[in-house]
Amino acid sequence: MPMSRVHSEPTELRTALITGADGTIGLATALQMLKREVNLILLVRTEEAKNRLIAQVGRVSPHASVDVRVCDLGKLSDIRNCVSSITAQYGRLDWLVNNAGLMAPRNYSESGDHYEQQLAVNYIASFALTALLLPALLRSPDPKVVMVSSASAYLGRCYADFRNARNKYSPWQAYCNSKLAVVMLAAGLSRRYSPVGGLCFATSPGIVRSGLQRHILNRTLRSAVNWSIDLFGHDANGGAAPTLEACFANGIPGGSFIVPNGLLGLRGDPKIGSLPRPARSRQRCEILLKLSEESTGLHIPQM
Repeated sequence: MPMSRVHSEPTELRTALITGADGTIGLATALQMLKREVNLILLVRTEEAKNRLIAQVGRVSPHASVDVRVCDLGKLSDIRNCVSSITAQYGRLDWLVNNAGLMAPRNYSESGDHYEQQLAVNYIASFALTALLLPALLRSPDPKVVMVSSASAYLGRCYADFRNARNKYSPWQAYCNSKLAVVMLAAGLSRRYSPVGGLCFATSPGIVRSGLQRHILNRTLRSAVNWSIDLFGHDANGGAAPTLEACFANGIPGGSFIVPNGLLGLRGDPKIGSLPRPARSRQRCEILLKLSEESTGLHIPQM
């Protein structure tokens, strides 16, 4: 059954930051928020993507309040500089949507900080942005952090460390591991900040044809994957729906994993799904958080 929640009507304008906003699901999320008069800060990786996104948003909503910024999420220094500029200008942030993602590049590569690239973009950037923006978020009367994961989180394995991935690199396993870590981050932060209530959530968009499939180099396999997505998946608005539910609905327990309610979580209306087993463990989530703090030098205090 789809979730039945009371959706809040804002008494004042909210400000949300969305990463990967030039992607299929990120753009759909942004456009739906604009319809609800949310002020948006949108992060993209390149100036070309920034210009393209400004044009896309302008065609749909020419009078929208949108601040598009370039930030390389594979570099902690870029993230720090971007957050410093944002907090200096805005002071308060209501919602953070960690949407940017990288899926299964065939060849191993590292970020500027020497993390495996999927780990860097999918998880480390989400952790760093959350840690750095938490003071601004806690100034909001309704702070929410949404970690966009996927159903592949159920196939992930817990990280023992972040630095020894080269010799045992498997593109799909690395993707699953990073997406499990995202869910564990949401669960762990919700436990640390339980007095705040529903602060942090993880979501799965189901399956949507998007730029993530570009790393499937075999043309026949890529065509088969896209055919399956068209048959069993849903459109970009369907993929954005769990994230929008996390932001706009009231009463969802913190740490929830919001997923489509259809077969295998591939499509459908949002519902609260079961957490992957490691995310149910307070100890495992705390181990991941402490590993992340030690690796990045960023600290998220207990409340």
